[in-house]
Amino acid sequence: MAATASPLSGPLLVVVAAIAFAVSGPAARVAIDAGLHPAAVAADRCIVAAAVLALVAGRQIVTTWRGLDRGDRGRLALSGAILGVHFALFIAGIASTSFAAAVMLVSLEPVAVLAVAAVGFGVVPTRAERAGVAAATLGAAVVASSGGAGGEHRLLGDLLVVGAVALYGVYYALNRSRHASIPPLAAAGVVYAIAALVLVVGCGAAGLRLAPAPGRALAAVVVLGLVPTLIGHTLVQLAARRLPPSLVALVSPGESVGSVLIGALSLGLFPSPREALGGAAVIAGATLVVLGARKARA
Repeated sequence: MAATASPLSGPLLVVVAAIAFAVSGPAARVAIDAGLHPAAVAADRCIVAAAVLALVAGRQIVTTWRGLDRGDRGRLALSGAILGVHFALFIAGIASTSFAAAVMLVSLEPVAVLAVAAVGFGVVPTRAERAGVAAATLGAAVVASSGGAGGEHRLLGDLLVVGAVALYGVYYALNRSRHASIPPLAAAGVVYAIAALVLVVGCGAAGLRLAPAPGRALAAVVVLGLVPTLIGHTLVQLAARRLPPSLVALVSPGESVGSVLIGALSLGLFPSPREALGGAAVIAGATLVVLGARKARA
């Protein structure tokens, strides 16, 4: 079955994905503040996304899975497992350090994609890309050394987010290599279901409560499942197949800027001056990495 064409153009697809991703950090913070463990928040968002896709395209998902060879099944399963752990680490980072530091460090994702391309595929970075990596790394160091707003900043939380960023580079590479004949909704349905399964098993082993209490926690995980997961990550999976990596990578700086704005305006979570300075360097460096990749491709 052929992949369904997207009505969104390349740049618009990236913009919509970035806006959807920007909701992730604030919604996760609301769920955490309402009493849910970060791993449970990650599991619940995947359950919501997988359940919606099962209702919308369940037959297509089952038919596609049965028709895949072992290699494609393995890549989809691995992609889902990595995505689940990525979510868990990112949300744990939000719970363990200042909100601004967590969401601004997400802008390191283009650097992770570049590193995977260099190590896994032998792609030599350009001078502009190397400069961008240096700027982003320096900015990350400034963020990590910051005291944070309200004394919330913790180095452990920063490292959890950096771990999530590293997994995102591998996740993106898997999506980039996925066979284009797999329908996007079917692929997304399998990925989210596997991610949910991995996280549910992990939460069960740790004795964590999965079901969010009615109210803010429930609303937050539903928003997480529908907006950044179902919309944002599905669009990125589609974009990874069709668009240049340098264009897709713009999602991450856009996510960071949007998350900081949403967090500040809706939750009163403002960055400290040092976090703002370091975050600006991270975002600028990541953008330079993206522009350097586009120049090299041109």
